[in-house]
Amino acid sequence: MIQSMNNSLSTSFAQLASAFMAVFLCSSCATAQVDATEAVYKKALDFTVEIKTSTLTPFSGDSAGTSRGAGFVIDKSRGWVLTNAHVVSRSPSRVEVSVRNGDFVLANKLYVDPYLDLALLEVGASVKNANNVSDAPLWCGDLPSVGHPVGAFGHPLGFKYTGTKGIISGVSNRHESELLQTDAPINPGNSGGPLISMSTGKVIGVNTSTVRGSQNTNFAVSMKYACTIINLLKEGKNPSPPKAPVVYYTDLDDRKILRVAKTFLAKDLLPLQADDVILEVGNKPGKIDNETQLFDKLRGQLDAIDLRVERAGKAVSVQGKLLVEDDLRNRTGVKASGVLFAVSGFRDIQDFTLPRVRAHFIEPGSLGSAAELQTGDYLEAIDDVVITNSEQLLPILQAAQKADKVVRLKIKRSGGNRSAFAYVDRLLKVANVSWLGPAPTVVGTSDFAQSPSPQKP
Repeated sequence: MIQSMNNSLSTSFAQLASAFMAVFLCSSCATAQVDATEAVYKKALDFTVEIKTSTLTPFSGDSAGTSRGAGFVIDKSRGWVLTNAHVVSRSPSRVEVSVRNGDFVLANKLYVDPYLDLALLEVGASVKNANNVSDAPLWCGDLPSVGHPVGAFGHPLGFKYTGTKGIISGVSNRHESELLQTDAPINPGNSGGPLISMSTGKVIGVNTSTVRGSQNTNFAVSMKYACTIINLLKEGKNPSPPKAPVVYYTDLDDRKILRVAKTFLAKDLLPLQADDVILEVGNKPGKIDNETQLFDKLRGQLDAIDLRVERAGKAVSVQGKLLVEDDLRNRTGVKASGVLFAVSGFRDIQDFTLPRVRAHFIEPGSLGSAAELQTGDYLEAIDDVVITNSEQLLPILQAAQKADKVVRLKIKRSGGNRSAFAYVDRLLKVANVSWLGPAPTVVGTSDFAQSPSPQKP
């Protein structure tokens, strides 16, 4: 009996000791996790920057005025900073960058990607010579798994150099593009800042967007695809994706299949056909699930493309080339009567029957506003002359201004539904004509490989 009681007491003491040790160890574990988190954010202070952008005349997708966001240093020796394209504006703009405890200095846009919403800036001496600045460690490999712990760092709502925590919630395949989804809180001011792996301290993505009204449904561009751009720029190559007038879709059962819905490619380019399923790029094997993966493999090699596709149930090889998409630093347009007219790129439109030139911005109180023009109006013709590009439009408006002329605009306007358009005529007094962007070099030609025929009303 006594022996039994002793054994029971021994067991109880052993259990208590084990419980105590578990609590102790758990507390130590928690302390270690806190210390690790603090170390990650402390390091982020040295590579995260603040960005201020001023835009006077915005193209579609940008806003007029001053905005702020975040970015991070990826190459201190070059003075390179990575951020979102929408942070620095896709339009001609003044961009300034500040490192921690530093003044704002002018930055140069080296590259603005038309597809991934990324921009590479060159800041110069303020970054190169700063003692408190270091390169961000980059995660350029495969995408992280769901549940991977991450932290978002930036300047949300004006609160500078703040961090939030969460996990990788998934990989979004919305509209055939691929983005990291995270529940780490992201707010205005976080855009362009680093999404950091809390287990490795490496930057895993670029904070990009959030779903309004959601419970922390946020998105970031994966560094896997950003690193492709960075490496090509270091090699002196153009990293822009293809100018590909091709519409893709996934199957109705949501299988990861990249299928060609329709194509407007010229015959001497890449001979894709409707219903082709794109399998892989010849010299970069591996299944392709979406357009982001395809473009990542095509960057830097658009002059010689070899695709494996499934056509009518058979695997075939398709060779050709594609034109490179414009670098958005070089957006051009014509400003007249307070209206910015400019070409819409393929990424701006979903319907190939739409005219190429549209009204991107209308100044309040301008002649264009008085003529009841609207932002988003597509310009079909001026005085029955079909307009196909900004370079063709410039001399027409210059001549009208010289003659002190009122012109008749044929406008194609959305009726509120993307597939419902109406034609309207507007009379515009032409004044204050100017060219926005680099000087025009080509007059009267279209930059489409094969432009759709303009539709008459």
